[in-house]
Amino acid sequence: MGRIDAFAEEKSVGYHILAGQLPTIKNAIVHHPRPLLINKSFVMFPKNNEYSKQWLEIFNQQLLKFKQNGRYQTYFDALDNGAYQPTNSALAD
Repeated sequence: MGRIDAFAEEKSVGYHILAGQLPTIKNAIVHHPRPLLINKSFVMFPKNNEYSKQWLEIFNQQLLKFKQNGRYQTYFDALDNGAYQPTNSALAD
């Protein structure tokens, strides 16, 4: 019948694809509240670079500040609410 019941995709990516390719039904599609997979993000620095350890410490300090002052969660909340979707004019460039 050409239908599917489920499709595994990262939530933000899935909603972005729906908004771009199937805008008429995007509000009828939902995600399951329990994720299939929880992805973790990593930052990597070369082991052979003399500054890598220092950069890692600076990164971790700034990330902690970012989380403590609420900006980290604010960005992810905005992502979930579609704030970073490209406009039609941005896509035309």
